[in-house]
Amino acid sequence: IIQMNDGTYYMYIKRTGLQGSDDVVTLYTSVDGNSWDLETDFLSSIFNDVSFANAVLTNDGFVRIYFDLEIDSDEGGVGIASALSENGIDGWVDEGLADTMY
Repeated sequence: IIQMNDGTYYMYIKRTGLQGSDDVVTLYTSVDGNSWDLETDFLSSIFNDVSFANAVLTNDGFVRIYFDLEIDSDEGGVGIASALSENGIDGWVDEGLADTMY
């Protein structure tokens, strides 16, 4: 959960096992941190097949999400990638691989 500069809370969730729905990263918003509204039920295809997503608010007010990424390698490694959005809702830019773990 992050708090945007306007005071709104953003909660990014990897929704899994919901009947009739794909396992996707979704966004819920709240003005008080108690009552949450579904903002979007599909954030971006960038986050398809991730098992975790961790959001941070940057100093300039953008949202960066770090997430796991399978790497094509002989050892079947996993990396940490990131994506950036000006508003935390859409316009996500894939920033690529940040770190690798084998």
